[in-house]
Amino acid sequence: MFSKKVQSNINQIMVEEEAIEQDEKVFCQQADTAPLMIWMTGCNALYYYLNANWLDFTGTYLTIGASIAARGEEIGNIWAGSVHPEDRQRCEDIYLRAFTAHDSFQRQYRLRRADGEYRWILDTAAPRFAADGSFVGYIGYCVDITEVRSPLRESCFASTNYSCCLHEITEQKQAALAKALEQLQAETAKRQAVEAQLRQKTSEFAAILQVLPDLYFRLDADGSILDYKPGKMNHSYIPIGDCQGKSLRECLPIAVGDRFQQAITQVLETQYEVSFEYTLALPSGKNNFEARLLPLPDQQIIALVRHTSDKVQTAFIESDAKFRSIVENANNIIFALTLEGIFSYVSPNWTEIFGHEVAEVEGKSFILFVHPDDVHICTDYFQRILTTSEKQDAIEYRVKHKNGSWRWHTSNSSVIKDANGNVLNFVGICYDTTDRKLAEVALAERARLAHFRADVDAALTQSDSLQNMMRRCTDALVEHLDAAFARIWTLNKKDNVLELQVSSGMYTHINGPHKSVPVGQFKIGLIAEEGKPHLTNSVQTDSPRG
Repeated sequence: MFSKKVQSNINQIMVEEEAIEQDEKVFCQQADTAPLMIWMTGCNALYYYLNANWLDFTGTYLTIGASIAARGEEIGNIWAGSVHPEDRQRCEDIYLRAFTAHDSFQRQYRLRRADGEYRWILDTAAPRFAADGSFVGYIGYCVDITEVRSPLRESCFASTNYSCCLHEITEQKQAALAKALEQLQAETAKRQAVEAQLRQKTSEFAAILQVLPDLYFRLDADGSILDYKPGKMNHSYIPIGDCQGKSLRECLPIAVGDRFQQAITQVLETQYEVSFEYTLALPSGKNNFEARLLPLPDQQIIALVRHTSDKVQTAFIESDAKFRSIVENANNIIFALTLEGIFSYVSPNWTEIFGHEVAEVEGKSFILFVHPDDVHICTDYFQRILTTSEKQDAIEYRVKHKNGSWRWHTSNSSVIKDANGNVLNFVGICYDTTDRKLAEVALAERARLAHFRADVDAALTQSDSLQNMMRRCTDALVEHLDAAFARIWTLNKKDNVLELQVSSGMYTHINGPHKSVPVGQFKIGLIAEEGKPHLTNSVQTDSPRG
């Protein structure tokens, strides 16, 4: 049996890291209830937090479920995109000068409100320091001073009254900021205590590894070796100086490397331990090993390997039982195909995932179950495997459920050969990625609409003429909404005629037969006469009055 102390230590490390994340959430919840627009940056000068009031004021939102790196980049882009372009560089210069000296600072700039209007903001910021005195970034709060600034600029911008008024506003908000800072300091102290406990557990874990008889790997999601310790194993089959940074597939026979990668995939998906047995031919002869893979945070995995050749028969029996259990209970589908593409085996969970009984699938061509547009992806993939006999990157394709719906799946496959090296069949594992694909499509759509809105906002606020503004709006429709062409007519009330002003896309001229359209004629004239929006997916055949 593997050391229970290892598992216990890993569990404690994961629990304490979850506690750190929970403390972070608590502070964010408190900051979101503060009656101020609050932002924070880290010791790297990058923005990493905007509270709910800031996001509500600007009408922006953050992507749910984004990684820490992606969230930081998204917040930086939101801040830069919300500040008036003419003020942006000056704001950054003020911030970076203060950042160098860790000084407090104030700055005034225009910030775009949710309704598109730019409002003058007084932004006050102070440096943050940890309990040990180390600099950890800035916290700042923003106040809308548009109503105060405008009359003062007209009457006495250069006078001390302006500064006094701003000073009064600052003092009114100081109490709220002080409360936010006090909460931040309390959460920081709590977090430092948890981090100290985490460092202690990490040290204990390192000490355990020094005496552990098992060979130890720390791996990433691709199977690359991040750390390696041979333990007390007498049959260490990977030289310690040769493995760092390499993939397990580079250090092990293909079949063993593939088995490790399958286990890695299963651990990452289920977040549960996976064990399996395998045999390696070493100079001392064939040796049997047992591998146990455990999940870590950040898509990393611990693999512990133990030599079990002294219990060959027992290991064989246990391995067979565990393999059957994995196949029959795994969330993934395991399948085998003949060289002609006929299913010779599918795991029992096919019925639960796709609705067909196993007997309805085995003996049938895979083409009957794959979306017609994706069949060539699968055939090309199997041809590459057959030609190269090498592991290929995973493919994505759609599989038909018995109820007629299509489910996205990702699959990895390899070949099985006989003793003479002849390919016998294909084996593979596939798992459902429909939710991820739908999320990717939704995210892309949100990004596309955000770009469209940004371009239209810019056209409405930055154009030097009405003609240019309309042109930029139609260009945005074509570019971001995949329109074939977009046009804007204006109404000449005197003559009751629509006059074409701009046209973008496949038709850019405005001197054609539709340059002037009497109200009530042609489709655009009928729509204008009706005076209601008209939405259609069949421009050529529908009737605006229908």
